[in-house]
Amino acid sequence: FVIQRTTDLFTADFPDFTAYIKSAVPSTHHLAKQPSLQHSPDRDFAAFVAQKVQQLRTKNVRQIAVICHSDSFWDEIAATLRAQRMPLHILLKRGEQIPADQPLVILSKPSYIGGQEFDAVLAIGLEEGVVPPRIQDNGALAAAVEQQAYREMYISFTRARYQLHVLLSAGSAPTDVLQAARDAEKIIRL
Repeated sequence: FVIQRTTDLFTADFPDFTAYIKSAVPSTHHLAKQPSLQHSPDRDFAAFVAQKVQQLRTKNVRQIAVICHSDSFWDEIAATLRAQRMPLHILLKRGEQIPADQPLVILSKPSYIGGQEFDAVLAIGLEEGVVPPRIQDNGALAAAVEQQAYREMYISFTRARYQLHVLLSAGSAPTDVLQAARDAEKIIRL
């Protein structure tokens, strides 16, 4: 769904393949869930993210990636996850080897997670006006930044084997592409 909104990865003539997608993981798999969009119930967004990680861990989701799309959330989420008693690894280099047989919580940015896979992905920072940031008076730059955001969303979303959860801060709105995905029932709101 996200890749259909990009203009620089494929031409406008690229066919709409969203109706023909076949999942690599059967929807009957015990860990498989429909992608979800969820707002933090209060202002402590980092605690909300940590709580979501803990909920997944109690459901035996072994490898969880928290992918932070916005630097504005990074420090607080990193500090909160470090304070938890869980196997946390902060991935700051593309291509770094992650043990596939160990339960882990990975905190990273979209640029470092290419080629990796996780049982669940928590995508953070995809609020309207945050990613992509609002750019006024320069349509070309705004379009380029939007396309980069779509590429990063695509990379993040496709790292999830079983579950994708987009977590938004309290009082925020999702980006236009996430709202369109919700309207098209590609992602559910929790």
